[in-house]
Amino acid sequence: MVQAEIEGVKAQKRWASTNGCTDATAQASVTFCQQFHELSAELAAAVEADKVQARIDEIRVQLASSTTAAAVTGSSDPQVAVLANLSGQNTVLVQTALTVLVALLVELGSSLGYFVVFSAWRAQGEKREEQVVEKTISAPVTVAKVRPAVAQAATPTANDNRTTPKLAAPENDVERFYKDRIDTAEGSSLTATALYENYCDWCEENTKEPMALPTFGRQFGELGVHKAKIAGRIRYIGIKLQSGIEEEEDRPTVAQVAA
Repeated sequence: MVQAEIEGVKAQKRWASTNGCTDATAQASVTFCQQFHELSAELAAAVEADKVQARIDEIRVQLASSTTAAAVTGSSDPQVAVLANLSGQNTVLVQTALTVLVALLVELGSSLGYFVVFSAWRAQGEKREEQVVEKTISAPVTVAKVRPAVAQAATPTANDNRTTPKLAAPENDVERFYKDRIDTAEGSSLTATALYENYCDWCEENTKEPMALPTFGRQFGELGVHKAKIAGRIRYIGIKLQSGIEEEEDRPTVAQVAA
């Protein structure tokens, strides 16, 4: 139809006057040529549509042939097809039933696994309990006689004369220093200053923190060492250093000691 309209346009006088719509100057010629170009475009679109439709028809034929071949060769899932043929049910229903069956089998297998594990554990626990009961029954029971504490205290025995050992208090640093550095010597004495200096040396050697002089003097006096003031100095009588070293100016005379 479009081609017939184009042929009709070409039969008009303006087609020849415009030299096939290549030379249109007047307004009427321009309108005429515009109509011709619109018909040409419509014709081209119709031709292209025919080509597309022919391609679509070709593809449809190919799809139909492939579907027919698949139906002839067989189903994609032979197992479902066989079960559907045997049961007379739809393939979708058969596939759903198979899926549910597989899920049930998996759940049943997992449940049986837990049952087997816990059964073995329970059997072992019962066996251990039986062994414990057997040992308890076979073990002899000894009942110890308990004497009341009041009766023991009221009834004296020969063993009551035994002396109870007393717990000794731990030695302090002053007592350790006395054992390590001091000897008892009649007629000897040490000044409080020399004694404290020697105590500080002992603390340094044993990595200890020395106490203050008043505290040291009080604790050293508690050891029972006699203390006296001679020639303006405090001296401890009857002791000396184990090393035997003492400055001469600190050594008292016999008269001072007698005084």
